[in-house]
Amino acid sequence: MAKKVIVRKERRLLDAFFKVDEAVLRHERRDGSLSPELSRLHLERGDGVAALLYRTDEDRVVLMRQFRYPAWLREGPGWILEIVAGMLKEGEDPQEAIRRESHEETGYRVAALEPVSAFTWRRAAPPSASTSSTPQSVPPIAWTRAGDWPKKTRISKLSQSPPLRPLLQ
Repeated sequence: MAKKVIVRKERRLLDAFFKVDEAVLRHERRDGSLSPELSRLHLERGDGVAALLYRTDEDRVVLMRQFRYPAWLREGPGWILEIVAGMLKEGEDPQEAIRRESHEETGYRVAALEPVSAFTWRRAAPPSASTSSTPQSVPPIAWTRAGDWPKKTRISKLSQSPPLRPLLQ
């Protein structure tokens, strides 16, 4: 059963590639009482897809090494291992998006996709003050299992990936 949420105020703090909204709200607690007013932030980045690519011919997974500025800020080298991931374009099918991202990031063409899990929610519309809002489920957008690997490409270690030529050209 959905708990009551009362949104007193919403405002956009950042409207760029990412959007950040602040909401001042109260929510129902386990005992049925309402919380005091709380300020909560919401980062909106759009829908995305992710896949753990698996090379069936070598019984290995494919990971990408990519530079991430926040990882660099925390006294690290900034380069971290990641699975293939990206954002859905407007109206794009999630399976096509993961095929596109896999090719862009690794140079590989995915042969088969197998749904694994999903987590996403969105409101139908921003709630007005003093109304409640319930998250809504949307279809799964994560897949795994890949094949049809280029014959010239060989991954000898888990942390290696093919050159990122598609991104550099």
